[in-house]
Amino acid sequence: MSLTFVMPSRMCINPIHNKKGILHQSIDANSEERRVLASCSMHSLYDLDLISETVPVILDNSKQWHQVLLTSMKFGSRGIANVQGVNWEDLRSKS
Repeated sequence: MSLTFVMPSRMCINPIHNKKGILHQSIDANSEERRVLASCSMHSLYDLDLISETVPVILDNSKQWHQVLLTSMKFGSRGIANVQGVNWEDLRSKS
């Protein structure tokens, strides 16, 4: 089985969800500005190239991800797998 890790393109760092609260909220910001202020790009948090040396990584807003979705729809249930809650040993033994 060829595995690809799909990461969210942005991570919430809003103080409400993150007890460390590394950003200060702006009261004057509109909803889109607040969303941007309360999240940050995964590129700024992780070295995606380094991670990709072990397992290919794509972001959920990338052209690659949209291509994966389009291709998987052609294959139906065989095209994509949700592995949430599945451990690594199960993936390796069933591939």
